[in-house]
Amino acid sequence: YAKEGIDGSTVTYEDNLPTLEMIMGRKPPGLIAIMDEQAIMPQGSDTTMLDAFHKSFSAHKAYKRPPGNQAYFTVNHYAGAVTYDIVGFLEKNKDTLAVDVMGALRVSENKLVCELFGADSEDKKEAKGARGRLGRGDRGKSRMKLRQSVRKARAAATAASKTTVAKSFKDSLVLLIAKLNAAAPHFVRCVKPNLHKAAQDFDDDLVTKQLRYCGMLETTRIRREGYAIRPIFKEFVHRYQPLTFAWGIIPQPTAECCRRVLEKSKLGDFRIGKTKVFLRYYHPEQLNDLVRPIAGAASALSKCARGFIARRRTAKLLAAAEAQAAATAKFLKRAEDDGNFVLDVISQQAEQDVQRAKAQAEAAAQAAAGGGRGSYEQHDPSALRAPRSKQGLKREQSVKWFKSTEMGKGNGMATGGSKSGVGGFAQWFHGVISRVESERLLRPQQAGTFLVRVAESRFGYTLSLQSHSRIKHFMIEVENQQYQVVGNDKMFGSLNDLVAYHETHQLTDENDRLEHPCPQEAANLAELLE
Repeated sequence: YAKEGIDGSTVTYEDNLPTLEMIMGRKPPGLIAIMDEQAIMPQGSDTTMLDAFHKSFSAHKAYKRPPGNQAYFTVNHYAGAVTYDIVGFLEKNKDTLAVDVMGALRVSENKLVCELFGADSEDKKEAKGARGRLGRGDRGKSRMKLRQSVRKARAAATAASKTTVAKSFKDSLVLLIAKLNAAAPHFVRCVKPNLHKAAQDFDDDLVTKQLRYCGMLETTRIRREGYAIRPIFKEFVHRYQPLTFAWGIIPQPTAECCRRVLEKSKLGDFRIGKTKVFLRYYHPEQLNDLVRPIAGAASALSKCARGFIARRRTAKLLAAAEAQAAATAKFLKRAEDDGNFVLDVISQQAEQDVQRAKAQAEAAAQAAAGGGRGSYEQHDPSALRAPRSKQGLKREQSVKWFKSTEMGKGNGMATGGSKSGVGGFAQWFHGVISRVESERLLRPQQAGTFLVRVAESRFGYTLSLQSHSRIKHFMIEVENQQYQVVGNDKMFGSLNDLVAYHETHQLTDENDRLEHPCPQEAANLAELLE
């Protein structure tokens, strides 16, 4: 607080420094220094040490002298009062080994033991194989060597400055404090719920004592009274600048900018230091509540922007896919139309070849019956067939042919068992329409739906059928007042008889049958009713 120019007088805490000075001080000497002094003095004892404690610290608030001359004293530590029994205090503090034992170990036959206890070259020489060279009767010389080793050990112990247990503890503690002051340590406090290592057993008193002894309760109280959150200006401005400054403005990490953010947030009881902002423990939660809607709005804006970009990219991909699908469908449709056209031409030519062969056979038979070849040569097979149109026959010619030739015979009309449709025509008759138009009418219908139309390029009919796999087209030829589906041998006296027959008999080897008349459109039949 003082380094940042903040008044910290309102934060109360228990100062443990006087107690530490009483234990570890040098001038005046503390408990550890007095213990080490008594350990060095020839006449030092536990009693003289306790008298020195009483004399030096009787007036200290952390030291408590026992009533009478009892052999103990009490120190009021931060965690609580601890009573120490002085019996054997100095001996434990010295932590020395008996000189006789050290002298015997110096002349040990084990080289490592000799080295550990400071044996010189003469001791090592005497120790090497001593028992093997000396007989059992020569014990006097061995005792003399042992006494010499003990004297050397006593002299070495007197010359060396022995480090006491208390001094080692003090040096280790000073080193630990130096390391802690040079770092930013974080502690993990382990708290035992009970002393029995039992599950689901929480001892309130035990846990409270542990928290009090390790300083957690005092630390919590100090954090509540003081300013526990102390971010530097740069971190504070970077985190909370959206509360005050508009988007795109980068404020400088100064005390004034921090003050503007805090005042805009309507927070009270804060302090601005030289490099840090001092906040109460509950301030970060309040600031985060104010920032959270801004962060949520940023997330929503980012989500909408990413969604817009993704939708636009997807729309482009869908448009490209639809264009590709349309191009593919157009190509396949063109290939199918070309294939069907070739099939119709081949079928027509094949049928003509069959009819021509039949006519030639009949002419040959007539010539043979007439007794000469001349009759056969004068026969014209085309006279047996109805007049055919040339390529490029106009639609009006097909209409005129049907109205003048076929309509009077009742072909395509609702006669006999045929159900009546538009203008008295049979429901399956659709007039003079194109192949494309017939496929448009049949495509949404179920399998078995059919229609009959007047061919546009010749004097005849075409039967169109919606099968299970595709739309099929069959040419119906008119020969000598007979009606026949090209590819079938059966001949019929009228178009209606042909349709009626195939409503109950299969049309192809794939079991195609005429089952459902295709719904008519009046516009397709209007020109035949004029």
